[in-house]
Amino acid sequence: MKIIIGCLNHEANSFATDPGTFERWHRTNFVAIGDEVWDYKDKRGAHLAGMFSAAEEEGVEIVPTIFLAGAAPVLTREALDHGVEIICDVIRRNRDADGLCFCLHGAGVAEGIDDIETYTMRKMREAAGKDIPIAISCDLHANIKPEMLQEADAGVFGMKQYPHNDKFETAYLAMKTLIAKLRGEVDPVTAYCPVPILIPCSGASTLKLPMKAFPDHMAAYCKEKGLIDVTFFNGFPYADTAHTRCSVVVVGRRGQDVQACANELGRWVWEHRHETTVELYDAAGAWEKACEEAAKPGAGFVAINETSDNPGAGCPGDGTGMLRELLRRNEPGTIFGYIYDKEILDKAMAAGVGGTVSGLLGGKSDRCHGEPVMIENAVVRALSDGRGIYVSPNKVGQDVNYRGLARLQIGNAEVIVAGACANQTFDDRPFVLTGADLNQYRIAVLKSSTHFHGWFDDHAKAIVTANTPGNSTENFSLFPYKKLRRPIFPLDPEMTFEP
Repeated sequence: MKIIIGCLNHEANSFATDPGTFERWHRTNFVAIGDEVWDYKDKRGAHLAGMFSAAEEEGVEIVPTIFLAGAAPVLTREALDHGVEIICDVIRRNRDADGLCFCLHGAGVAEGIDDIETYTMRKMREAAGKDIPIAISCDLHANIKPEMLQEADAGVFGMKQYPHNDKFETAYLAMKTLIAKLRGEVDPVTAYCPVPILIPCSGASTLKLPMKAFPDHMAAYCKEKGLIDVTFFNGFPYADTAHTRCSVVVVGRRGQDVQACANELGRWVWEHRHETTVELYDAAGAWEKACEEAAKPGAGFVAINETSDNPGAGCPGDGTGMLRELLRRNEPGTIFGYIYDKEILDKAMAAGVGGTVSGLLGGKSDRCHGEPVMIENAVVRALSDGRGIYVSPNKVGQDVNYRGLARLQIGNAEVIVAGACANQTFDDRPFVLTGADLNQYRIAVLKSSTHFHGWFDDHAKAIVTANTPGNSTENFSLFPYKKLRRPIFPLDPEMTFEP
């Protein structure tokens, strides 16, 4: 048996203004093509590791295509077709393959295509020259569409955890089910129930209540009913499509009433919709709250996560909302890790450790995330090539490259500047790589919505969420949605819903 695998994963921020080129798509991750994909075989922080593992257990031959995963603006058609063609070229050269197992995010958008997952699957079938079975593993933030379920006839499987610590398990189950289908051991059937709710990312961590109750309930229901899989998809609120909302997807066996199960669970989600809201602070409020937490007894630092400029949601990573507040407060024991600004990094590299840097910091990608901040005679405390390996459960074992890092002393505060927007801050890598021990600080600011919890929950004394202006703000009323179906909660709080 031969199965072709790959990961073509795009999470679309429809409100980002920079062009969604192929380079922008993989800016926050690495892209691996062909045999390079084998490098992910043993990296449990990646979907493909789960596929490799399941295939090895079952004695199945694997043909890899691509690993490309990143949040970005709406893709150009050129970018999308370039990625899809890499896959289709491999499929055309392996038409004897028995099945396709792919990681497709579920919230991808390109110019003129609001559902790049279905588009990709149809292109893959064209390349195969036959009606080949497909199983897909999706991100928890997928905006599920009925066409996706029709094309993925071996099942649609989603991550249950946020932070996404279960990529391996999700892809493992997708591959196992595909193999079982090909052997005639199971005939999977998939159904879904869309639920009109926009869920704020920053309050959706499943590591604790209230959101932990959602996957726990789904798992118990799945076991009770003898289903193959049940996923509660949060949806991705920054992709402006007609399918943007959360949903429940059920994968069962032929003969099971999977639609009735999906509707029952969708009704449960709706009844618990008020538990998806979250308390947020502006920059000043977040700082005051952090100082309050820092003053409480006990050792450790307080983390402020700036959710509204999250590179993991397609934002530029150079927003100045919390940076400006950090510098205005000018307090010792405070650090920002990190902000993207290649121009300032280059100046720091030229100045060397102990030298000084002046100029405009941040705010260079757009003005939505704040104006640049003037810094004068900032002292370069440390420099790094910016290469490391993640330790966060969500990315464990995977490489990260900030393309250079500089830790600057600006007044009493410290700011880490990177030469590339290498995704959100998942763990302490930008700090460690510049010689900063977080235990020596009172307050640490970072850019992320939820994935940072995977590492920081076990290390920070307290966590405060800052909702400054930006394209991943949790204030959904600020977005000029054009395709979003209304009514939808919480924008329309008095609405009713029945599956």
